[in-house]
Amino acid sequence: MKKTITAILIIALIAVAIAFPSFAANTVYFTSVNNILMQLDDDTMAINYNGTMYIPYSVFNSHELGTFAVYSQSAQIVTVFGNGVQLYFNLQDGTTYDTFDTTYRQRAISSNGRIYLPAAFTAEYFGITYSVISGNKYGTIIRMTVGNTLDDDTFSSAASALMKSRLDAYNKSKATPTPTTSPTPTPTRTPTPSGSNNEDHSNVDVHLSFWGIDVENTPRILSALQSKTDSAAFFVTADEIRKYPDLIRRISASGHAIGIICTNDLESDYSAALSLLYDAAHTCTFLVADSAEYSIPQETCEELGLIYYSSEANTKTLFLKEILTKLGQAEDRIDLMFISNTATADAIPLLLQTLRNDDYNIVRLSELKAAQYGALE
Repeated sequence: MKKTITAILIIALIAVAIAFPSFAANTVYFTSVNNILMQLDDDTMAINYNGTMYIPYSVFNSHELGTFAVYSQSAQIVTVFGNGVQLYFNLQDGTTYDTFDTTYRQRAISSNGRIYLPAAFTAEYFGITYSVISGNKYGTIIRMTVGNTLDDDTFSSAASALMKSRLDAYNKSKATPTPTTSPTPTPTRTPTPSGSNNEDHSNVDVHLSFWGIDVENTPRILSALQSKTDSAAFFVTADEIRKYPDLIRRISASGHAIGIICTNDLESDYSAALSLLYDAAHTCTFLVADSAEYSIPQETCEELGLIYYSSEANTKTLFLKEILTKLGQAEDRIDLMFISNTATADAIPLLLQTLRNDDYNIVRLSELKAAQYGALE
């Protein structure tokens, strides 16, 4: 993750997100994904700014394109996921960079409460074919395609009747007078992932866990987990408890479980962490997990009456698209484990919305549930 992210977040007075004047009412652009003509409204319509086409970031929440996008309002960063990489648009300082810390001159812009991404650049980055189809009497089509689709001329001809219908409806909606009110800020809307079909997964229990804590990303994760139905487990080391007692208290007070990561020796690591945990939050835990440097002897764990939670078969290195695919394959239980970093903090709001929309059960990882998990391995 970009090393300057912490410095960026504390610069409160920078405002470089571009504002530009309203566009003429007859400037209408249709948006198409593969062979689908999207609804014609302000949430899908592209805009032309200084000769560059920009498109609402929510358009990249597309199962068809293989991309997902999420906006972190607190950090003012749009993150687009796809093809195993991530692209970040920071509206606070106008920078754009990717998973490999490569920076780009193209940037996101904001207008009338909506955030737009440079369409051609973003599409090209994720291997999406981008085209602008002109010549149709009902408007210009901004089209993004992946795989085998109709050619542009055939698609434009086939879509003409639907374009006319949607253009008529759009113009009618814009012509309808609305009451005059004092202007208010337009809230940023977190889009529903288009890959979500509001399916019923109420028989699937989802256990969320986060590994490690820090002052930049853990508060954002906790804020996303504000709903009473969103319970998780946070696994921490003794050093992290010592360093961030306020975060530990917030985690505990929010009703989340706390587990101990052992890095050297089970008994000494657990004992030290438990003492610090009680001092910080007046709570205790029997949950323990090993680390990359140390494997917990499970027989010793059982002798001490501790519950071992495996960190082996986890999703800590998966990207959001792969996690959503695993969710769709789950039959009765899935354990989603995340390293607490900026990418996780950016993705969690979108993931939680998907879980809620599709009626998954987000279940707190108690000692009993952890023990059941270990028995299933």
